[in-house]
Formats: sequence, C-alpha cells, structure tokens
Amino acid sequence: MLNPIVSVCIPTYNGEKYFKSCLDSVLSQTFSDFELLIIDDQSTDTTVSIAQEYAKQDSRIRIIQNPQNLGLVGNWNRCIELSRGEWIKFVFQDDLIAPTCLEKMLAASQPESSIVCCRRNFIFDDSTPKNIRWFYENIVSLQNFFPGGAALSAEDYGRVILSNLGYNFVGEPTAVMLRRKVFHQFGTFNPHLIQICDLEFWTRIAVHTGILYVDEPLATFRLHGQSTSSKTMPIANIGSKSWIH
Repeated sequence: MLNPIVSVCIPTYNGEKYFKSCLDSVLSQTFSDFELLIIDDQSTDTTVSIAQEYAKQDSRIRIIQNPQNLGLVGNWNRCIELSRGEWIKFVFQDDLIAPTCLEKMLAASQPESSIVCCRRNFIFDDSTPKNIRWFYENIVSLQNFFPGGAALSAEDYGRVILSNLGYNFVGEPTAVMLRRKVFHQFGTFNPHLIQICDLEFWTRIAVHTGILYVDEPLATFRLHGQSTSSKTMPIANIGSKSWIH
C-alpha cells in the first residue's frame, strides 16, 4: 500500500501485555484504507513476535525495528518520518480505538483541517496509583467547553489554553489525528520535554490553525503502574507552564 489515506502508527517498547488488544482494535476499523506502521524501539519481550504474527495475516502491517533505542519521543518522530499516509493516527501500545474511530474522525475533518481530536475514555488497572487515577477521573477536556463537538478557531483554542495551563484538555496522541502537512509546517514532537510534549505540539499547531473536536469517545487511554503517564505526570505538571509564551 503506497499511498494510504491514513497511517496508523504504533510506537512500541516492551508492550506485550496489552498489545494484542491494541492491534485487534486497529484491525477492526470500519474504514480500511490505512497502513499499520509498528516501529519497535528495541523491545526485550515478545512485542515484535506478536507484531510479526499479526503481519502474516494482514498485508497492511509494516514492522520496523530501530537499530538503537531512540526513546519515547524519538520513536514517535520516527513513526512520522516513515509513515506514508495523508493523515497520521497514533495509537499507543496499551490503548484502544473504537471500530468507527478512523471513519468518524475523517468524516468530521474539513479540507482545511490540520488536527482532529476526539473524546477519550480511560481504563485503570489495579496497579494505577490512586493520585494518577484521581487526576484522570477529574481531568479537564474539550468536552467541558464544547459539548457536542466544535470546530475551534485559533482564537478559541488560545482562550482555552490560557485558562487551563498545564492540562492536556486535547488528549493523548491516541485521541488525535494529524494531517501530514503539519509536520512540514510546525516540525515534530520536542524530545526535550517531559510528558507534555504532546500538549506542546497540539498547541504549536492549534494556535495557528485551530482544532476540530469530535465529541464521541473514539479512543481509550489505558493507565497502569508501568505506563509513562503514571511515572511522569507529577513531574510534568510541576513545569508544565514553562513553554507557554
């Protein structure tokens, strides 16, 4: 598949526990014109072998193994570099997307749309720290400001970000879809930031282009004791305002 409409990108690292559920959710999409790009960052568990088994059954799957560990954000940017689609849709190895996720996010997009996001659900397992669970159960989201969905202008976005500094009200990458051109216009994720690199990137784009919000829970973000968000969220929130100018 040379020019798919969407590149679904899964950056992986030692993600065997929930990886099959993640893959099943992607391959159950009602919209089929996508490639599934899995880029593994030197996993030492069975993540790659799981991906290889799935690839035998679906020709849309491409697997790339990094020759050296690039780190979390480095691997995100590697996905962008090697993807082929007009749209890029990240899905993280622990997460899930609804069967209609791609279909509905594409249907909501407009010719000028650069970034589309959706409402997300959360899954907590028994190892999720209580403070992390409380934080996400009470998180501010675009649903609080635009129930029913909206096409936010750059000015709309600016007002929300300035009144909610440090809160990722847009969502994690699993809840966002990006048109390829934004990476040429605004660069890629900043590897020097901790945890809020996604919010910083959404803001870097949306203060110029606006953002389209689909008020349906099309993505599910999983939190557990070993997830990156569980480990770094308190650190990220301490310095979360430093990149706002």
